[in-house]
Amino acid sequence: MKSITRSNLFTCVVLVVAVILSEAGLNAQSSDPRYTSWLTSPSGTYARLYESTSDLTAGNSVTTWTRGQGTQSTPTYAGVTAVSYSIDWVYILSSGLGYHVMGPWYLNEAKTNNFPNFPANTDVLYRIPRNPTVPANKTATGGGAVGYFVDGIAMFDNRDTFSYINSSASDGSPMGGGRGDGVWNRDAYVNEGVTFDPALAHQAGAQYHYHANAPALRYQLQDHVDYDSSTRTYSEKSGTPSHSPIVAWVADGYPVYGPYGYSDPNNASSTVRRMISGYIKRDGTSGSTNLNTTGRTTLPTWAVEAQGIGPALSSGQTGPNVSTAYPLGHYLEDYDYLGDLGQTLGTDFDLDKYNGRFCVTPDFPSGTYAYFLSIESDGTPKYPYTMGRWYYGNPTGDSVNSISETVTQQIQGAPSATLIVSATADGASVEIGWNSVEGATYQVESSADGSAWTTVANSVSSSGLTTTLTSAEANQYRVTLTSISSYDTDGTTGTAVGSTGTVVWSSPSTDTAPTITAQPTAMSVDVGSSANFSVTATGTDPLAFQWSQDGVNVSGATNASYTIASATTTDAGNYTVTITNSLGSITSSAANLTVNPVTNPDPDPDPEPDPDPDPATNTTRIANLSTRTKVGGEAGTPVIGLVVAGTGSKSLIARAVGPTLGDYGVTGFLTDPELKLQRSSDNVAVAYNDNWHLAPNRDALVAKSTPVGAFALTANSADAAWFGSLPAGGYTAPVLDDRGEGIVLLEVYDAGTASDTAQLSNASTRAWVGTDDSILITGFVLAGTESRQVLLRAVGPTLADFGVTGVLSDPTASLYSGGTLLQTNDNWSTASNTAAITSAAATAGAFTIPSGSADSALLVDLAPGAYTLQVSGVGATTGTALVEIYLLD
Repeated sequence: MKSITRSNLFTCVVLVVAVILSEAGLNAQSSDPRYTSWLTSPSGTYARLYESTSDLTAGNSVTTWTRGQGTQSTPTYAGVTAVSYSIDWVYILSSGLGYHVMGPWYLNEAKTNNFPNFPANTDVLYRIPRNPTVPANKTATGGGAVGYFVDGIAMFDNRDTFSYINSSASDGSPMGGGRGDGVWNRDAYVNEGVTFDPALAHQAGAQYHYHANAPALRYQLQDHVDYDSSTRTYSEKSGTPSHSPIVAWVADGYPVYGPYGYSDPNNASSTVRRMISGYIKRDGTSGSTNLNTTGRTTLPTWAVEAQGIGPALSSGQTGPNVSTAYPLGHYLEDYDYLGDLGQTLGTDFDLDKYNGRFCVTPDFPSGTYAYFLSIESDGTPKYPYTMGRWYYGNPTGDSVNSISETVTQQIQGAPSATLIVSATADGASVEIGWNSVEGATYQVESSADGSAWTTVANSVSSSGLTTTLTSAEANQYRVTLTSISSYDTDGTTGTAVGSTGTVVWSSPSTDTAPTITAQPTAMSVDVGSSANFSVTATGTDPLAFQWSQDGVNVSGATNASYTIASATTTDAGNYTVTITNSLGSITSSAANLTVNPVTNPDPDPDPEPDPDPDPATNTTRIANLSTRTKVGGEAGTPVIGLVVAGTGSKSLIARAVGPTLGDYGVTGFLTDPELKLQRSSDNVAVAYNDNWHLAPNRDALVAKSTPVGAFALTANSADAAWFGSLPAGGYTAPVLDDRGEGIVLLEVYDAGTASDTAQLSNASTRAWVGTDDSILITGFVLAGTESRQVLLRAVGPTLADFGVTGVLSDPTASLYSGGTLLQTNDNWSTASNTAAITSAAATAGAFTIPSGSADSALLVDLAPGAYTLQVSGVGATTGTALVEIYLLD
C-alpha cells in the first residue's frame, strides 16, 4: 500500500458511481440558494491562526491558542458544519472561524501592540427566512451579527459601536469615556482597520467577524481575488470579472454578493462590472455639503431619517471639525446618499441607500433583491461596505439555541459528514478516494461479494492510493472512520467513528464495437481475371462479416476478404461489407468493381511497374480540437465526440475551461464546469473531473499539458480537466449544465505520438450556435508531415431526425487558416464535389445526410497546421449544430 499526501478536500474521481452520486447531489441542491450557497467543502479542516507576524511570515499556524477572551484548548473544525432547512427557515451551524488561516491582529500600524483577544469557537446556530418580506418601515441595523458570510463568519454593520462625545470633545472608546452620543458614529473600517488581519476581519470578544470586503472568502469563492503565497496577502485581480457569487446572507433573508454584477440589472447577458455605491463623502461634490468648510453641524438626509434629529444640529450635537485627527470619512455621517442629492439610481449609480438593488443574478435568474459588497477599483473597501444603516427586508433571522421544528438536513459537514467513497483504475492499480477529516484515521477494505472483507490499509490519515489491486479485478471497497483525535465539539453535530462508506467498482470494460481501419478499395479487372476485396477491422471478437453487391448479400461471403476467382460482367457493381459483434455493427464504404471485356488482347504487353507497390500510411493526425461555446439556458449541454481508431489505447487530455478564461478577458464564463467522458456504445462513464487541481494524477496532467500546447490553467481554479488513455472506440464528453450558464472552452489534445497504434480519426462538437461573437467556432490542429484529405460537416436540420430539438435550420460552414478564408459552403448538395463528399462520408463511416438538406459540408486537402471552422446560421438564425471532422485515408 502506498499512502498519498493529506487532502482534506473531497477527491474527485473517475467512476460511474461517483458521477451518479455527484449529479444526484447537485440536482437535490438546485432549488434554493439560501441553503445551497454555503461553503462547506473545507469543513473537515481545523481552524488555524497566526499568533504573530513572524509566524505569518514563516507560515507557522496553530490549531490551539489562548489570549484574552479567546481560548481554543483543543482544535475545532472551521466554518459551516451543518445546513438544514424547513419550509420557512434555513439553519446553519458554525464554529464562526474561517477556513483561511486567521490572524495576526495588532492595535497599531507598527504591529508592536497585540490585539487583546484571539477568536474562538462561538458554536453559533443561526437561521435566515426562506421567504423574505419587505416592510414599509425599515429596521435599523444593531450591534453584533446582522447576517453570516457563507463561510460561517459573522457579518457586522459599518459601525464600531463608538461615537463622538460632544461634552468631552472626544470619541468614545473601550478604554473609558463611554460609548458616545450616537450622533456622529465611527466608521469601523476607518477606525478599526488597523486591527484587521489580512482577511479584513477581527474579533469582538471572541467572535470573529467581517465589517467590509472579505478577500479571503472571495478568494476561496474565486471572486476575482488573487492570493500571494509568499506574503500571505490578498489583492483584487486585474482584467474583466465574472458576476460575483453569493458571499453572505443577511438576517432579512436577502443575499449579499461580491462587488461585481451585471451592468444592466435586468439583463444577464449584459457586461459585468463593479457595482457603484450611492454614497459619497460630504466634500462639496455632486451637490453635497462641504464639511471641510461648514464643520460637522448638519446631518445628511439618510441620517436624519435614522436618528430622528436634524438636519441642523444644536451646539450639543455637533461633531468635531474636519482635521488630521478627525478626517473626512471618520464618521458614517460624513457621507451623503446621491439619491438624496437629485441623482438617479440605476443611471448615476447602482446601489440604493441599503446598498442593494433588485436585479437578476446567476442564482436568481428571475430576479431578487440583493446587497453587494462595495470596493474601490483596487479592492479597498468603500463605504457603506456591506449594507446601509437599515435592512431592506424584515430582519427576522437570528441566532437560536436549538431547532424546534422538522427540518431537512441539506449538508452534514465534518467530522460527521457522510463518507462518499469512490474508486478508479490508475494503470494496474485502483485508487480509492473519500472525503477525509483532519485528525481522523481510516481503514480501507476490499471485497469481491460485499460479505467477506479484506483489509487493504489501516490507519490511513487521508485518502489513500492502493497499488496492490489489479484493475481487472471486480470488487467493492469500503472505508471506515476508525478513530478521531480530540476536538472541540461545540459547533459540530457529533462524531462519526465507525461510520462507513462503500462503493461498488468494476474494471473499465475494454470491449469495443467494430471499427474499420482499412476500407475495401475499388478496382478494375478484365473478364476472367480474379478480383479480391478485403477489409481490416478491430473490435471485440468474434467479428462477423457479410459482403454485399449493390445492397444484396453475397451468399457465402462471410470473411474479412472476398475473392471472385473469374470475374464476369455481371460481377460489376458496388461492394460493401458489414461487420458485426455483440456491441454493434458498421458498414464499409462502397468499393466499385469494373469488369472490362477483353477484345484483341495484346499477346505480349509491355509490363508497367507499380508506381507505389507499398504506399506508406499517412500519419498526419488530429492533434487538438477546441470549441468555445455557451453552456446552460437555451444553449443546453454541449457535447464533444471523438473516435479512437486502431488498436490499443490513445493518451488524451480533455478539458472544460471556464474560470481561467477570465484571465484572458472573457466575461460571463461558466464558473464551475464539470467534465464526463462516456462510451458512445452504452453511455457508461469512463472518466470524470470537476476541479482539475483535485485530479488524482494532477502532476502528470500538468506535465503533459505543456508539450501538447495547452495553456496553463489557473492554480486551484474550478476548471475541469482529465488526462488518461482510452481504448479504441467512440466516446462523448458532455459538459454538464447543472452549474448554471456561461461560456466554456471545450478541448481535446492528442497526448500520444504519431507512431501510436491508435489515433483520433474523427472528432466532433455538438453545441449552440448564436450570432455575432456567439457563432460556433471550432479550432483544430493537424500534426504531421504531409497533407491529408479531411471531411468537415456542419449538420443542423438533419439532427432533428435523431431527436435533437432546437436545431440550426440552415448552417453555413467557413474554413479559415489564420485570417484567410479557404472555403465556405451553405448547402452541401449544391457543392461542386457533392459525389466526392458522399463517397468520403461513406468511407469515414459518417451518418447519411439527405440530398437537398440545408446542412453544410467541405471536402478539402489540408497541410499540417492550425485551422478554424466557423459555423453560423443563415439570416442570423440560432440553434444547435454538430461540427464534425473526419480524417480520410
